[in-house]
Amino acid sequence: MILRRLSLKNYRKYRSLEIEFPTGLIGVVGRNGMGKTTLLEAVTFALYGAEASRTKAKGIRLEGARSEEACEVEMEFSVGGEPYRIVRRLRGTNESQQAELHYGGNKTPIATQPTGVTSAIRKMLGMDYSTFTRSVYSKQKEVNALSDARPEERRKAIRRMVGVETVTEARDAAKAERRDKELEVKGARTAVEALPSKRADVQRIEKELTPILVRAREAKRNAATATRKARAAKTELDRLEKKRTAYEKLKNQQSRLSSDLRGAMNREKQLEDDLASLKEKKAELGKLLPEERKFRLVHEEKERLEKASGKYEERIQLEDDVKSLQREVEKTDRDLDSALKATQQFHGVSQAERAARANERRTRAELRDLEKKRRRAEHELGKARSEKDNVEKALSEVKRLGPTGQCPTCYRQFGESFEEIAAHLKEEREKCASNFGATRKHLDAIEKNIRNVTRRVDAASRDVRAASDEGKCAASVREKLAGARRDHVRAKRALREKQTRLKALRQVKYDAKQHEEVRQQHKRLASVHDRVERLRQEVSQASKLKTEQRAKTQEVRKLRAQLRRVERKFVALKFDFDAYASAKKANDDAQKKDKAAAVGYSEAQGEVKRLQGVLNNKREEVSNLEKLQKRIAQDEEAIRYLERIEALLDDFRLELINRVRPQIEEHASMLFDQVTDGRYPRILLDEDYNIAIHDGAGAYPIRRFSGGEEDLANLCLRLAISQVVAHRTGSDSSSLVVLDEIFGSQDVERRERILQALRKLQEIFQQIVLITHLEDIHDRVPTVLRITENNAHEAQALWL
Repeated sequence: MILRRLSLKNYRKYRSLEIEFPTGLIGVVGRNGMGKTTLLEAVTFALYGAEASRTKAKGIRLEGARSEEACEVEMEFSVGGEPYRIVRRLRGTNESQQAELHYGGNKTPIATQPTGVTSAIRKMLGMDYSTFTRSVYSKQKEVNALSDARPEERRKAIRRMVGVETVTEARDAAKAERRDKELEVKGARTAVEALPSKRADVQRIEKELTPILVRAREAKRNAATATRKARAAKTELDRLEKKRTAYEKLKNQQSRLSSDLRGAMNREKQLEDDLASLKEKKAELGKLLPEERKFRLVHEEKERLEKASGKYEERIQLEDDVKSLQREVEKTDRDLDSALKATQQFHGVSQAERAARANERRTRAELRDLEKKRRRAEHELGKARSEKDNVEKALSEVKRLGPTGQCPTCYRQFGESFEEIAAHLKEEREKCASNFGATRKHLDAIEKNIRNVTRRVDAASRDVRAASDEGKCAASVREKLAGARRDHVRAKRALREKQTRLKALRQVKYDAKQHEEVRQQHKRLASVHDRVERLRQEVSQASKLKTEQRAKTQEVRKLRAQLRRVERKFVALKFDFDAYASAKKANDDAQKKDKAAAVGYSEAQGEVKRLQGVLNNKREEVSNLEKLQKRIAQDEEAIRYLERIEALLDDFRLELINRVRPQIEEHASMLFDQVTDGRYPRILLDEDYNIAIHDGAGAYPIRRFSGGEEDLANLCLRLAISQVVAHRTGSDSSSLVVLDEIFGSQDVERRERILQALRKLQEIFQQIVLITHLEDIHDRVPTVLRITENNAHEAQALWL
């Protein structure tokens, strides 16, 4: 399989992305957590769906993306030179999955629905998701495990990658199932031994149940007889209970009517007394009416004099207010003149402040420009210092190695070029020193200008503060002038209002002596007025009292008639308290006997149910043991079948192990011979997959060789395992390989050797994707895809 194009929408950290993949060696570079591995995960998600995701479906969508926005991965790839396009989407709040697989540019898909597309991909590639990751995808921990792990761990790791562990797990599962079956059969045989005793228990319980059933039927008949007698006693008691209720109701009615009759007769007598008293009060009212008319005249005169008194007092207060406001107007005139004179001292203050602020802005802008120049100069100085130090280090290293030394970059001996290389490095050192000195002088000049401009900025700031203080004083004086004007206008307006109201009250006349005489006369007649009002109110109730008196007389006659009718009902009811007590006692006795008979029947019935439950349980146990006896033969046949499967899987596992190791050796030797230019033609593996490298006439353990050669051997071994897995599944092993963070903590020299090996492996693998967080591979890899983040922490990709 070869990757051609990948398009992402709202997938994990990617809002939107569309990239085309070339063939050859491709570097995917970015800091940890930027989204490098997510790109390759998107490839496996497109091929195999949600099972290739490290989270559930709801964790795949970009955080913050709306539910109506589709989460989509679209990928174009080729298999055996044939082009395909696959699309997978997650839609809605439930993240429902959609998938389509197209051949070439055809609009009609050759497979739809997630399961259908995944099934078609498995058939097309000849690999499921697990096999795809084991053959195409290699990680640092897998490469290191081939040499750093203990023999047993290394053996397990390689067998897991090539699928041997799957057969081992199947064999172990068959063995465990066989052992479980054997334990089940052993337990079943032990349980079946109790079958005769269980059958005897069933017969014994059936004999015990027969007499108890007879007793239960007798108790049922006794309970039915007691129930009939209890119902008859209850019926008689209910009949007498109704008579007693009627008797109590008539008794209560008689008591209520007697009480109402006494109350009505008392109210009738009280109304007669009240009407006699009202005749006397009516005569008294006629004698007091002349004094009442005189009171009304005096009351009107008193109200007139009180109004005149209020207006007279208001006129006196207004005269005092007018005099006070005239003095206030004169004072505000003086304050206004003083404020006008004070404002004339601050003309031109605002213009001076604006000029000072403009000068400060100009000098600060000049200072910012100089600081930018200083930062650029400091950057250039650091760069020049780094170049000078690098040249000095290179010159020192060349001198240390001498003419017989080997170039650390191309690994060639200096030889005759030693003097030429040293002279070139000395010339470069002089140039770097000269450039460093010129940059240093330029930075010093900028620092001097910054100090001068800083002093000018400080002086401009002082001028601004001084102008600002004068401006504050001028503003305070102007504010006082405005306040004086407001006070002057307010005082004049208030004076005019007071003078207008005083003019309207000049004609008011008031006699205080007359007012006092009227108040005394009013006070004397007020008691007469109050008595007249009370008498009028009481006399007005006479007609109402007469009407109530007539109604009470009728009510007394009606209550006497009702009381006589109740007494006649008492005679007709003929209720006998002794007969009621006898019926109640008979009912209580019958109910007790009924309850006793019911308890006896319930106890007998409970004993029957208990024994029947025990009998049913025993019968069920016998039935289960009989079924278990029949199943033992089936389980014994299954044990023999599992023993045969276990033996076959064990034989197949050994055969697979014996075949896989030579295949891995063959592919690893071919790759190692390729990347070392034929220097090491063969890699050998023992039973624990320890690596030995053929060098000259013999083979030597991998620890004998340098770290770089060890890394190359491990890498070739991991790629050989990928090829073996691919060959076993029938897929194309020379197309795509992905290497995720295989450098680990290796130094520059060992990384360079691995990169050289990968460049050579392009002759075998059409597309090699190298994922790394290291930034120094830009110039060593022909094609680099950089992964970064934007301000919204969303991943972005750019070809360099």
